[in-house]
Amino acid sequence: MKYEVKLMKVVDDRVEDVPKGSLDKEHYEEHVESWIEQKPEILGEELIIIDRQPRTTEGKKPDLLGLDSEGNLVIIEVKNEKAERDVIGQVLDYASQLADNTEEDLERIASTRRVALREAFRKAFGDDKGISFGTKQRMIVVAPELDASVPRIMDFLARHGLDIEGVTFGFHKDGSDEYLTRGLIRPERISVLVSESIVAYFKSPPHLASTLGKIREFLENENCYFGKPRGNDISFFSEAHRHRVGTVIKQKRAILLGLHPNYWKEEEIDRVRNMPLYKVVPYKDRKTASGGEIIDWVNIRNIRKPEDFQNHIEEIKKAMVSLDEYYSHPEISADWKRIATGS
Repeated sequence: MKYEVKLMKVVDDRVEDVPKGSLDKEHYEEHVESWIEQKPEILGEELIIIDRQPRTTEGKKPDLLGLDSEGNLVIIEVKNEKAERDVIGQVLDYASQLADNTEEDLERIASTRRVALREAFRKAFGDDKGISFGTKQRMIVVAPELDASVPRIMDFLARHGLDIEGVTFGFHKDGSDEYLTRGLIRPERISVLVSESIVAYFKSPPHLASTLGKIREFLENENCYFGKPRGNDISFFSEAHRHRVGTVIKQKRAILLGLHPNYWKEEEIDRVRNMPLYKVVPYKDRKTASGGEIIDWVNIRNIRKPEDFQNHIEEIKKAMVSLDEYYSHPEISADWKRIATGS
C-alpha cells in the first residue's frame, strides 16, 4: 500500500506545491504530542487524553493514552522519523501491558491530569450508559512517514481482530503561514465476531427485522459504522469523524432511535422541540460560548415499520450535519474554547 499526501494551492488558475517545511527531528515528537494533547481531534476523531507518557507495568512509556467514544483505551505512539515495522511490536507490547487495567486503574492514571473519567466522557460524548472503560485497546502510530510494510501489517492485524491504525503529519510553510497535512491509514476495525453480532442484532425480533434492516442500510449508506451490541442497544458512529451519532434501541413493539446532534442554533432547537414523537434532552452542564442551550439527545419514538423510519430520515441527516459542524467549529462551545486555549 503506497500513499502520498501533498499540499497545493491555486494561484491565478495555476496549481503550485506548498513546500515542505521542517519540524526538526529533535522536536517533532514534542510538538506533535503537545498538539494531540491539546486538540486530539487532529487525529481524525474525538478522544479524551487521560495522560502523557505514563509508565506501564514494566516501566515503559507510551507517548499518550486516551479514551474513544466507546470507552476503548487508545495507545498513541509518536515517532520523529519514518515509522518502520518494529513500531508494531512496540505498540503491541504497550497494549499487552495495559490490557488488564481496570476502570479504577484508568481513573488513577487520569488523576495525574485531574481528569474525572465519567464526567469527561459525558461532556465529550454524551450518555455513558453501558460503557466500560479500557476493556479493549486500540493503537495509533503517528509519524512523518510510514514504511510501506506498516500499513500492510496493520491491515493483517485488523483482520484478526486487533485495532491499529496510522496517522502521518507533514509540516509545510508558505511565507509566514504554516500548515499541517494529515494522512490516515484505517484498516477495517470490526472483527469477525463483532460483525456477526451486528448481523444478528438487525435480524431480530422478526416483527421488527424489516425496519431494522432499513435502518442499517440507511446508516451504512451514510458512512456510519456500528459498535458492539449491548443488549437491546447498538451505537452507530460517523466513519469520517468517529463521533457517536446515536443509538438504536429495540423495545418490545417498536424501535427507539436516539440521536446525538449537538444542536446549538436556536432555530434548530425550537424546531425539534415542537415536533411530535420527539423527546429532546439538553446538556445540563454545557453551553455555547454565549450561554445558549445545546441539545445533547433527540429521541425518536414508535418506529414500527420501514415507512415510519422513512419519515424521520431528513431529521437524521440534519442531526449528522449538526454534529459534524459542531466538532468542526469547536469555538462555538465554551468547553471547547477552554480546551483549545488551555485556559
